[in-house]
Amino acid sequence: MHSAWFDNAVAWIGAHPHAAGLLIFLIAFCDALIVLGAFVPALPLLIPVGVLIGMGTLSGPYAVACAALGALAGDGLSYWIGRRWGDRLRGVWPFRRYPQMLERGEGLFRRNAFKSILIARYVGPIRPFVPAIAGMAGMPPARYLQASLLACASWAVLFLLPGWALGQAYEAVAAVADKLALVLLGLLGALALAWAVVLYSWRWFALHADSLLARLLRWSHRHPLLGRYAAALIDRRRPETAPLLLLAVCLFAVAWLWAWLSAALVLHGGPLRLDHDVHALMFSLRNPLADRMMATLAGLGSAPVLGSAFAAALAWLLWRRRWLAAAH
Repeated sequence: MHSAWFDNAVAWIGAHPHAAGLLIFLIAFCDALIVLGAFVPALPLLIPVGVLIGMGTLSGPYAVACAALGALAGDGLSYWIGRRWGDRLRGVWPFRRYPQMLERGEGLFRRNAFKSILIARYVGPIRPFVPAIAGMAGMPPARYLQASLLACASWAVLFLLPGWALGQAYEAVAAVADKLALVLLGLLGALALAWAVVLYSWRWFALHADSLLARLLRWSHRHPLLGRYAAALIDRRRPETAPLLLLAVCLFAVAWLWAWLSAALVLHGGPLRLDHDVHALMFSLRNPLADRMMATLAGLGSAPVLGSAFAAALAWLLWRRRWLAAAH
C-alpha cells in the first residue's frame, strides 16, 4: 500500500507542516469560490490530508482550522461578489450561457436562507453559488457570517474525517489490503451480475411474457386431463383464482424446501458439508477491520434487540388501539 510519492509527501509535510496548512487553506478556498468551486474536487483532495492526520504526521486541529478558514474566505469572497455585482452577474459568463447554475441555488435559497447556506456547503454542484446568491439577495453580512461560520467549521471536520479514520487504521488496512480488495471485487461482481440478470430477465419477459402465457393457456385447454382444471382456474369471472393458485404453488415449494432442509439437518446430526465450506471461505476472507461491524450486524438478531423492537411495536399498536394487529 506504500508508494514512493506517498512516502515523499509524508516526509515533506512532516518537514513543512505550516506549508501543508497553506495548501489545505488553498484547497478549501478554491472549492468555495464562485464558478471555480464547481471544478475543484475537495473531498478527494482532503482525504489524503485526513490520512496524514490519522498517521500523526499532521496536527488535526491545525488542519481543521486551515480548511475552515479557507472555506470561510472563499464563501466570503463569493458573497462579496454577489453583493457587489447583484443581478448583473446573470449577464456575465458562464451564467449568461448556463443560467441553471444560479437557478439551482436560488431555488434552495428561497425556501430558507439560513438553512440553505448550511445545506449548500455539502452539495457540490451548488456549493460555490449559494454565498453569491445570498449577496445578490441582500442578506445582512452579520446573519450570513453566522451561518457561514457554522457551515465551514462542520464541513472541515466532516470532509477530513474519512481520511482521518483511514489514517488511524492505515497499518491494519495495509496488512489486509489484498484480501480486502478481493472481497470488494467479489461484492461488486456479485452486485453487477445480479443487476444484469434482473434487468435483462425483466426486459426479455416484458417482450415475450404475453405470448408465452397465451401459448401455455392454449396448450392447457387442449390437454385432455388439464383442460377441465385450466378452464376452471383461468376464469375471467373469477380473477382471483390465478393469484391464489400462484400463491399456493409458492407456499408448497417453500414448505417442501424447508422440510428437506430440516430432514437433512436432523439426519446429518449437525451443520451440513456446505455450511463448513462456506464457513472456511468466509474465515479465509476475514478482515479484522470488519470484526466489530459484523459482530454488530450479527447482534441485530439477538433476543434483546428483537425483544426491544417487538415491545416498541406492540406498545405502538396498543396506543393506536389496533387490537387485532396487537394480538397477532
